[in-house]
Amino acid sequence: MRSLLLLWVGMAMGSAFAGTVTFSGKTADAIEAVGAWGLEAVAWQPYDATVDTWTKCGFMATGSVWKDKTLFAPDVNIQTAGRWRATFRAAEPAMLYQVMLSVRIHNSSGETQTQGTLRSATFRLATATAEASATVTLTGAGTLEAQQNTVTLVFDTAVTVAAGESITLMCERAEETLGCYFGLTQVAFEDCLVVSGEVAWPEDGSSPMVCFQGGTLTIPAGVTVNGLRVMEDSAGGTLRVFGALHGVDSGEPARTAFPLPAEVTVILEDGAELFMDGRLSARVCVPGAAMLGAASEEGTLTLDAVEFGSEAQPQVMRGCVEVYRCRMFGVAEGAALRRWDCVGQRMRIR
Repeated sequence: MRSLLLLWVGMAMGSAFAGTVTFSGKTADAIEAVGAWGLEAVAWQPYDATVDTWTKCGFMATGSVWKDKTLFAPDVNIQTAGRWRATFRAAEPAMLYQVMLSVRIHNSSGETQTQGTLRSATFRLATATAEASATVTLTGAGTLEAQQNTVTLVFDTAVTVAAGESITLMCERAEETLGCYFGLTQVAFEDCLVVSGEVAWPEDGSSPMVCFQGGTLTIPAGVTVNGLRVMEDSAGGTLRVFGALHGVDSGEPARTAFPLPAEVTVILEDGAELFMDGRLSARVCVPGAAMLGAASEEGTLTLDAVEFGSEAQPQVMRGCVEVYRCRMFGVAEGAALRRWDCVGQRMRIR
């Protein structure tokens, strides 16, 4: 399965419920979750269990693992003894799509698995109706803090979780190899911006995944959005740009740079910028003076459908822009424009 988790609160307002869960105050029997999700229980189950029963799980109380009170480290050898699971409860309604786990691997002495040591495990994230999983091979390092292991889990489609509903994260062996313990430093939930009403792009520098549900998303003047990401199961809506929408070369000229659904309309207001390499399939409307171009001087921006208003004064600022079904267009000095199907004529301007 793919790997990514998105959360939603209040579709009409387009707000996002997400954040990063960290841990603190560890004892041999308990640990606190700090963040948007509460930690209900931690349990384990032996691999040779004859019935599906789970027992409360304690935390490793030795070595560097014990000294770090922020390390969520169930005292279970995943390779040889059994699996552990942690149950989290949502404080508010959520739309789950992706989650990223920061993982540490250590030995029975509570010390890091050393540099070059490889250990495999399977992580599963389950709601009442769906599950995301990933089997990964992680590597040790000179210290626990030096490890850079990240596991990403993604549901096939977005899954709604009600306030008070639980989700379960489980870790189990992928195959039996040399012993290993698996712990967490954080569980990061990515923002999901659901657009079903009038929604403004956040001005705090965040870059949430976007889910269009018939509403209007506005990029305010002075705000630059780099690399817009859109959920695959988005519906229609409007993206209204007063600021700037930038992208980079996808490496494939025919590939959609921003995977906007065909039902979404992009409106470039006066002073707006659309600079990117690659192809944009969504309909683009330019009622006034907007600036378009490639992300680089050598790049090409391809627009499948463009509509210019009677007062439109669009300018190609750099690189090459390819457009279809347009009526008027301005070209800056040194830029290139290719244009087709203009009142029954075929034109090419460089």
